Amino acid sequence: MNRKIISEYLKTLVFAVVATLVVGTALCFLLFASGRSLDTTMPQYLILNVNQYLSQSETGFSLEEEGMEQLDVHDLWLQIVDGDGAVVYAYHTDADIPDTYTNFELVNITLTSDRLPGYTVYASAYDSDAGEYTVLIGCSSSLVTKDSYNLSGNRVTVAMQCVVIFLVVAALAVAIASIAFSRKISTPIADMMDEIEAVSSGGELNVRTRKNLFSEVFERIRILRDKLAYNDRMRAEWISNISHDIKTPLSTIKGYGELLADADYAFAEAEVQQYAAEILKAEKTLEGLVDDLKISQSMIEGQVVLNREQVELGALIQDCIGKISPKLMGASEILLSPSEPVYLDCDRRYMGRCLLNIISNAFVHNPNTKIAVRINMAQENGHVIIRIGDNGKGMAPDEIDHAFERYYRGTSSEQVEGTGLGLAIAKETVAAHGGTIQIESSVGNGTTFIITL
Repeated sequence: MNRKIISEYLKTLVFAVVATLVVGTALCFLLFASGRSLDTTMPQYLILNVNQYLSQSETGFSLEEEGMEQLDVHDLWLQIVDGDGAVVYAYHTDADIPDTYTNFELVNITLTSDRLPGYTVYASAYDSDAGEYTVLIGCSSSLVTKDSYNLSGNRVTVAMQCVVIFLVVAALAVAIASIAFSRKISTPIADMMDEIEAVSSGGELNVRTRKNLFSEVFERIRILRDKLAYNDRMRAEWISNISHDIKTPLSTIKGYGELLADADYAFAEAEVQQYAAEILKAEKTLEGLVDDLKISQSMIEGQVVLNREQVELGALIQDCIGKISPKLMGASEILLSPSEPVYLDCDRRYMGRCLLNIISNAFVHNPNTKIAVRINMAQENGHVIIRIGDNGKGMAPDEIDHAFERYYRGTSSEQVEGTGLGLAIAKETVAAHGGTIQIESSVGNGTTFIITL
């Protein structure tokens, strides 16, 4: 995002600079040099570099063959005049061209055409150890002409006027560029505010997708809107599910409580014990639901305080397995294979709840499954790796992506009771201990949770 804004700013700056140079130069040319177009015929260009074809020796000057060809192509003649005005070298001159000049004549014939009758003459200097010389190149004035102009004002005045013109043009260019840049910034921001207001009020997004500096922001707003809608839908489903899950044990407690409150019926001791056991079982279910909610909310608010201690993981996992009801386990089988006692500095309560949630989750979604729990110590970095795998139904990629989200209950969870917070609590517990948790699974090939601590 910052790169796009900086890039747009640089484009605006380049536009202002280029516009200033082009428009300023054009105005200066039109105001101060109108009609003085550059003569691109050959003589004045050749006179500037003719020295490269000349050489001087004790016997005098000589002209290279290439220089002669350049003069011949354009039917030009050449003279070299010494400081006394005498011509010391000539090439391709006619009889009517003088062989001596005064300083006044040299200056005069180079001002305009026909000062040397019938010819246009150009002059340049040739400096050597033997003295200073003037090089003259001439051609017929019927082919090439030149004129003299009077400059209005001195050079300083013109230069100052050009500076003023450039400053004015620069100010206008910067103003135009700034307006264009601000529109590119302000218009999308205004649209963005409308989008955010629509999201906050639960309405539909109004601005159509278009490319601008904030295209990524608009896309993120849309993703946020979809995420919020998804969370609202999941939360509504979760409230409906947990309401049902709470009503079930409450109905049990209420039903058995009403029976026991019936004064007209004399209960046998065995019946009272059976009803009390069912009431306690329902209460335990409610307690588990409340604990999940309390733990989840504490983690959301960042109020979890870990009471760390050295815990032997094999014994902790055995304790978790012992808390799983035989009814839930059914005909399932658990294989626990720590290679040796492995100790971990962790909070026994939270880590136990994490492992219990993952193991219970496997039983809940995969009746009669086989679960293998393996604990290894990574030798290279001292990390503890816990792998909890089952040979059950497995998970689709979409389920894996959402597995650790609060309130999410997978496609196989429709008939399963619970808060939908179990795996979210497990992930947050691992994160609170500075670890990571991953899922490896595919449909029909079971699921493995890998915890690295």
